[in-house]
Amino acid sequence: MYSENSGRMAPKVWALLSLLFLSSLAFAETGTSIQSAFATDSKERQTEKTVFDLETPKIYIIYMLVDAHKGDKVKINWIVEKAEGYKDNTVFDTAESSSQAGAFYGAFGYSKPKGGWPPGAYRADLYVEGKLEKSVKFRIGK
Repeated sequence: MYSENSGRMAPKVWALLSLLFLSSLAFAETGTSIQSAFATDSKERQTEKTVFDLETPKIYIIYMLVDAHKGDKVKINWIVEKAEGYKDNTVFDTAESSSQAGAFYGAFGYSKPKGGWPPGAYRADLYVEGKLEKSVKFRIGK
């Protein structure tokens, strides 16, 4: 059934439906996120570890991004949660890299300090475009 008013309402209805559809697409997009992350002492073996020896030459944080856009910024804060000689939750280093598009593996590494690793609890916070995505906790020493 057709009425005189339905002809004038159609453009408004279509505009509203189009707006709702586009809004739903914006909310449906997941955006870049970190699917997994872990600590290891070898980029080649990539065996997840939660405890490292005091003489470990380098500690790596391996991560996997999903739905990444080329150039998305990934940042890491290396943090001493609790260790002798450090104030609790001290950020001792920060690094940043840019992603490739799609699913993407990346790694950050930190070499053993000259005086050796202070035994204690550590954490690596990973951010994507400024938003905290994952925290990886590990210990050095017993």
